[in-house]
Parts: sequence; structure tokens; C-alpha cells
Amino acid sequence: MTNGKKIFYIFLYLIAFILVIFSVYCFSMKYLSAALILSLVAMLIYTWLILKEIKILSSVSFFTVPLMSLLILGSSGSKTGGLFLDLTKERIFMVALAMILFFLIFNSFFWARTKKGFKRFISLIGLGLLIIIVAAFGISSPEYYQNFVYTRLYVLLLLIFGIFLIISKKKILGILGLLLSISVLLLSAAMFAEKVYLPDNQEQKEIVAFIDPMIKEMFDYYNKEDYNAFSENCGLVLKNMLVENPLKNIREAFGPYVQFFQPSRAIRQGGFYRIEYPVKFEQVQELRYLLIVFESISPGSKIYDFNLSEKKEIPFSFPDAEVIYNCQDNKSIQAAFYEEEEVFVEPGEMPIPSGRVEIILSDGRSFNLPRTLSASGIRYANQDESVIFWSKGETAFLMEAEETTFQNCLVDEAERD
Repeated sequence: MTNGKKIFYIFLYLIAFILVIFSVYCFSMKYLSAALILSLVAMLIYTWLILKEIKILSSVSFFTVPLMSLLILGSSGSKTGGLFLDLTKERIFMVALAMILFFLIFNSFFWARTKKGFKRFISLIGLGLLIIIVAAFGISSPEYYQNFVYTRLYVLLLLIFGIFLIISKKKILGILGLLLSISVLLLSAAMFAEKVYLPDNQEQKEIVAFIDPMIKEMFDYYNKEDYNAFSENCGLVLKNMLVENPLKNIREAFGPYVQFFQPSRAIRQGGFYRIEYPVKFEQVQELRYLLIVFESISPGSKIYDFNLSEKKEIPFSFPDAEVIYNCQDNKSIQAAFYEEEEVFVEPGEMPIPSGRVEIILSDGRSFNLPRTLSASGIRYANQDESVIFWSKGETAFLMEAEETTFQNCLVDEAERD
């Protein structure tokens, strides 16, 4: 190999390294499309250098790819406290991970076929670990339900790998790869159907704005005993069920509805929204809880199921108060306060505080803290008291590991009476 070619290959290696650095910068500045393109080009260059089998540079490139991959993934996800800051961050992380896993599998498979000894052993071990990682991410449910479709990228990777093995005359391994991709596809769908998602505040408002007038209109028809009109907003299966089990049976037992109270927070599970209303009926002293199931909040969406129960099925409620605190050093805290039923104690026993607060910090972290005893103000803390939130009047502060990290916090002026 001439010196000119050596210099050219080394130059390409450095270019790929620079592209990775620029992609990390683009991720941090939220230039997401540019970041993904730069990462893709860098991976293509490293892979090309590996395929060229240049004496030292190919091996260096092979081991550089995993290190650069960690750097790219660390910047693309920006996870804080175990949670992605938003669904776009998670989506970009999933796409970046799928892209990187493709190149890692491709490079490991190439070495497994062309190398011997230590290099072949390393590539086979790496290949096995990568398949496990792909399967694990394919099965796991995303933190945001809108991103479930992106788990199919990992299923696609397994499918492509299985087909490639069959083409490479590794038929048994290829068939196993295809079976693994199908298993991951089915298992991921089952796990996603079981996972409960809590939509954000904006989506919660949209859900209530959509379903509230529909439910109240339906129960106005219920009071008028116009059951056909009641069923107009129901899906076909539910309509047929109501024909076989008429609503008049419910009306005879409970009487007309008197009042709907504030609904629970909606949840998303198995591709459907679920929301629950406490309802007062004329002939029943206790409240009944009406669970509504529907697919979307788009016009024309139908109700697929509803159920009346004596007990709550959805534990999530809207906060009793929401406050934004502006703190020192341009920090802020969003706090949602929840009041809960008081805990009864025997005379002479220490009182047990009730209630909790959900806080979202300006750095993206969030905490759910129960109320604890305090001599002054209102104190919330986690179990080991490594995170403590105090509020008193219009002031608040946050302590972490006995250090005040958010201090001199005041209620936002726009929220003051």
C-alpha cells in the first residue's frame, strides 16, 4: 500500500471521528436530522474501513465503532433521572440505537466470517450480546406510547439478520433468527397492551374536552329513557351488547343520574384511552364510578366499552392545586399538589400526614413525594429523605442529599391572586 493511500485512510478515520463530534453537538442543539445524518455517515466510513481490511486501521475502526456509538447514544437520548425529557428525545434515541446496532451487527458478522483466533472469538461474543440487546429493546415498551411503532425497527433488524443468515447458507441459524423476530413481535405487542401510560397535562385537557360533552349528552338520553340515542356514540360491538342487555335494567336499579363529578386523569392502555367519572344516581346513596373506554380523541371516535362500579379502577386524579415556582439562578419548579384522605390514628399517637406533591424541575427531572411531618410549612420527602421539598405560603425550596439545590423559590407572578 502506498503512503498516499495510508494517509487517505487515516484522514477518513479522522473525518469520521470529527463527524461524530459534530453529531453530538447537533444533538445537544436539537438539530436532530443533521445529527442522525452525521452519525450515519460516520458509521458508513468506519464500516468501509473495516471492510477494506487495512492492517491496523481496520482493527482500530472495529473497536472505535462501539465507543463512538456510546457517545452518540448518550447525546441523542439525554435521559435524566431514568426518563426521557420528551417523546421526540426518545424517538431519536430509538432510531439512533437501531442504526448503530445495525452497523455493530454487520461489522461483527463480517469479522466472524473472515477472521480467526482472538478476533473471531471477540466478534462471536459481540454478535451474541448484540442479538440479546436488539431482542430486549424490541420487547420493551417505550416510555411514550406514541413511540411504540419504533420498537418495530429492532424486530426488522432481527428479521434482516435471519434472512441474511439464510442467504449465507446458515439455514438453521437463519430460521432461528426469523423465529426470534416473530417472537419479539408478538411478545412486545402483549407487553405494550399491559402497560399503563399517563398522558401529559395538555393531552389530558384535550381528552376531557372531547369526552365530557359526549358522556353528558349520552346520560341526558339515559334520563329520558331514549336508549337508541344513547347508543349512537357507541361502537358496533357495544351497541349490540346494549341491545341484549338494555340500559333500562340499570335505570331501574339506580334511577336517573343526578350529577357527574370531576373525572380521574385519563390513562392509555392497549391502544385505548380510559377515563373514570364519579356519578351520583337518584336511587343509590353511594357514588358509582363510570369507566369509559375509547380509542382516540379525533372527531367520530366511538366509545368501545363502559362499566359502572362501586370502587375506583383508575387511581390517578387531577391535582388539587398546580403552582410554578421561579427560583434563584433561573431555575424553576412545577408543583402539583394532591390532597388525600386523612389517616385515622388512636388518641395519643403521632399523626400521619396525608397528601403528596409531583414536582418537575427545570432540568427535566421529576419526583413524586409524599407529605411528611413538619414543625413549620409543608414538607414532602422520598423514603430515604434524599429529596425534600418544602413549601410555605408563596415560597419553596428543594434539598437533595442535604444540599439546597433549588432555593429562594417564589410563586410565579402570573399565578398570584
